[in-house]
This record gives sequence, C-alpha cells and structure tokens, in this order.
Amino acid sequence: MSQEGVIDHCLDPETSPVMKLTKEKDESSSALHQRTNTFNVESAKTAKYVRDRVFSEVKDVLDIKWTAKQILAYLDETYS
Repeated sequence: MSQEGVIDHCLDPETSPVMKLTKEKDESSSALHQRTNTFNVESAKTAKYVRDRVFSEVKDVLDIKWTAKQILAYLDETYS
C-alpha cells in the first residue's frame, strides 16, 4: 500500500482504526458534519506529519513489525 493509500485507509470510516464521531446531545446534523470534517482534516494533517517526519526518524532505531491494528490492540490492552 502506498503512503497516500495508508493515509486514505486511516481516514476511511469503514477501515479506520479511529472511532467514528457520534452526535452529541442537542447537536444538529450540520454541526456534527462540520465537526467531522474538521476532525478528518486534522487527522489527515497528523497522518502526513507522522509519515513525513516521525517515521523517518524512528524507522532505523525501532524494529517495529507490528501492524497498526496490533499496535492499537496492545495500547488498548495495556493502557485501557
């Protein structure tokens, strides 16, 4: 999967490891839509930042062979 494909995968609500935003009490549909759009834009910026800066810094230092799902499962199990 290409780097852009990974970002798209992370932002796709069907495959994303991030939970979907849900409507808050007394929140209009348009407000939820706007909040979701802002969340997706910020998520894309974060994913690109990690890809462009963080990954290149740690890839040679850390021997990580886990998938994103394995990492999330470990974090949930360890810190939940």
